[in-house]
Amino acid sequence: MSEGQDGSTGIASGTPDVSVIIPVFNTLPYLSQCLGSVAEQTLGLGRVEVVAVDDGSTDGSGEELDRFAARHPGTVVVRHQANSGGPANPCNEGLALATGRYVFFLGSDDYLAADAMERLVRRADEWSSDVIFGTMVGVNERYVDQRIFSKDVRDLNFVSHPLAYSLSNTKLFRRSLIESSSIRYPEDVTVGEDQLFVMQAILQARRVSVVGGEPFYYAVKREDDSNLTYSLDWQSRLRDVTTVMEKIAEWVPPGEVRDSILRRHFHFELGKLLKQDLPQLLPSEQAALLAAYAPLADRFLTPEAAQRVPVEHRVRARLAQEGQVDILREFFSLPAELKAPLVLRDGEAYSALPGFDRCPREWYQHNPKLLQERIEASLGFDTLALQGDGLRVGGTTTMRVDPGQIYVALVKAGGARKSVPRRVASDSLKARRTFGVSLASQETEHGFRWEATVKFPFDAVEPGGTQVWEPRLRVVAGPWTYDLPVPMLGAEQTARLREKLTRQTLHLDANGEGNVRVRQHSKQSFGWA
Repeated sequence: MSEGQDGSTGIASGTPDVSVIIPVFNTLPYLSQCLGSVAEQTLGLGRVEVVAVDDGSTDGSGEELDRFAARHPGTVVVRHQANSGGPANPCNEGLALATGRYVFFLGSDDYLAADAMERLVRRADEWSSDVIFGTMVGVNERYVDQRIFSKDVRDLNFVSHPLAYSLSNTKLFRRSLIESSSIRYPEDVTVGEDQLFVMQAILQARRVSVVGGEPFYYAVKREDDSNLTYSLDWQSRLRDVTTVMEKIAEWVPPGEVRDSILRRHFHFELGKLLKQDLPQLLPSEQAALLAAYAPLADRFLTPEAAQRVPVEHRVRARLAQEGQVDILREFFSLPAELKAPLVLRDGEAYSALPGFDRCPREWYQHNPKLLQERIEASLGFDTLALQGDGLRVGGTTTMRVDPGQIYVALVKAGGARKSVPRRVASDSLKARRTFGVSLASQETEHGFRWEATVKFPFDAVEPGGTQVWEPRLRVVAGPWTYDLPVPMLGAEQTARLREKLTRQTLHLDANGEGNVRVRQHSKQSFGWA
């Protein structure tokens, strides 16, 4: 049988499709659900080999594995060994025992969707993928970045996709790739050893793929937070992430790909040290953490990598790199859910985080591609009323913005055009009419008041014709403009406006998306579309 290119199952030659490798150390009661999810795979245990390595468990996990093997003779291999001190050795021992065309690593406190192996093996054979994985979700508030799971992608890479944020080993690997490249887990790393294994496989693979949609894998955070990632001290985690970053730098030359990978570590692993660990330490330990952190930032936080890191994490990273512990301490008192106000200044967008007026401005600058959600969240609409032959719109904003960077445009709207927020190159925008926004100088508890009055051009429609207009609120940040629809407001305010319109022989009817559109007729009257 060929190596999986014809989609055959491997049964004829006695080769299972996939070896599910499970390193185990004291994971009862989670282990029972884990094993049950493997037994229930729709691929069938005749095509799945289970390789479980008991790394010196003392809670009965080893006995649970033996009972599972007895219930499924011929499909389960159990190895018992003295504790090795981490998951790397059990994973390597599992690889030595595996015989499947593919191998899949399953955490012994996690579990699989019933059709996970069937879907992954089918796609791997169809696409000739050497590494493939499916949607993973967290259980018990365990965080799993979801961006990469939005859709199926046959060919992933580090630059165009958030692949660096999905370096866990919970993937299907073609075993011939692993063996031909002699890829194994480094046993001198306690946290991040899976990242190094996965990085080597990805760099050697002909194709890396993801299958989005329904979850394949459920990653469980234990009730007692005893997962290894959550229980180690900051020194151990910093030591291991340093090793991981240095290894990646050996394998990937400087440039866009390396920046795309290592930004993840400044965002996640190192970001947690500065955000969660640093506030809990004594001043002497804070100084020690920053002293160990600075060389990593000096070497790997290039300007290009820094611009890819979310603003708050970038600011913390630069402050740590420069030893600015006093400004870092200003973060400690900020509410966890607080979003720093946006500042639009000189055509750029910034977050007004601690140190904004004392540190280099570029630390606080937003990547325009990531800014739209923040701008939408910073704007509120609460006023919609007739004013003469125009429409008055208004609300609040938490942004600190110059009047010239925010305005309302009146644009022609096609009948089928969806009224959605969008980011547009500023020099490509055209509008028949624009109207300035007035901003209150005094900030209220809800932010600054903004208001504009839109005038409809009664002479713009040919006799007997109609034109649909749409007011759009626009915010300019450098070369980009963030273009937002004006929403209809609550039912009570809509009813009051409808009553006024009726007295003026005009008509109100919100469109299906709940945004304002105005239908203008040639008889110098207008109605709401």
